[in-house]
Amino acid sequence: MIQSLKKFLVCSLGLGVAASVLVSPAFAEISVGLLPRLPEEQMIKMFAPLAAYLEKETGEKVKLVIPRDFQSFRGAVARGEVDYGFANPLVYVQAKKEGGAVAPLAIAAEPAGGTAFRGILISRKGSGIESVSGLKGKKLVFVEPDSAAGYVAQMLMLKNAGLEKGRDYTVLPFAGKHSEVVKAVAEGRADAGGIRDGDLEIAAKAAGVQAASIQTVGTSEPIPNWAFFATRKANPNKSNKVLQALLRLKPGSEEASVVLGLAHLTGFVLTADQDYDPMRKAGQAAGVL
Repeated sequence: MIQSLKKFLVCSLGLGVAASVLVSPAFAEISVGLLPRLPEEQMIKMFAPLAAYLEKETGEKVKLVIPRDFQSFRGAVARGEVDYGFANPLVYVQAKKEGGAVAPLAIAAEPAGGTAFRGILISRKGSGIESVSGLKGKKLVFVEPDSAAGYVAQMLMLKNAGLEKGRDYTVLPFAGKHSEVVKAVAEGRADAGGIRDGDLEIAAKAAGVQAASIQTVGTSEPIPNWAFFATRKANPNKSNKVLQALLRLKPGSEEASVVLGLAHLTGFVLTADQDYDPMRKAGQAAGVL
């Protein structure tokens, strides 16, 4: 099974099937929107194996839809332009509130945090900023107001440290991508920034800077991981096939490693809407829900 899956993925990707079928074909029957936390080419590379796997397991054509930014993703979900979405927990609960998302099918698992992840605050090494309290009077940059691990988590960290936005630190215009946050910090345009834990290496590479020049000065509490959810456009029968395919990617299994390795995920686990209530509370506290 694993060897045949590997051969299928290699053939699909090597022959360019992923590039032609997954990105934009009009005839695709299932569209999966990805929240663009990284540049498009990286997102395609990371998730093309999953799209190929879903094609094989469901017997349906699958395409990946990668909107320009977080707001464009929310718009695509709200307008029913995609069948499924894969997004951070904040964007999922926003989409649920707005009526675009119907329900989460599965929650992603990662090597370090399992079905939870964290946000971090970063600074340049040698800047003198070694802790969250050291950010008083500094200029900070974040990803997007809709970024769970690139804004909301850090807002709670700063609030818990007794620091208030505007009074104790300045927030620069949102960078749009984790890589742009890292770049702004590395170049000194920002004193510190917020990104997702585990994304520093890949974001630094995309930004063309040395990850070794950046340090972590604070880590948030765990946040429910990304949700793979059905939108109001999704066909219930197809949703069941997609769900069963996702759940076959058990965390830690060889099959999941083959399909999800490039995405830095270990598998998917069954979830329910109430599992994201902690994100709702955090979003409300940060003023984004």
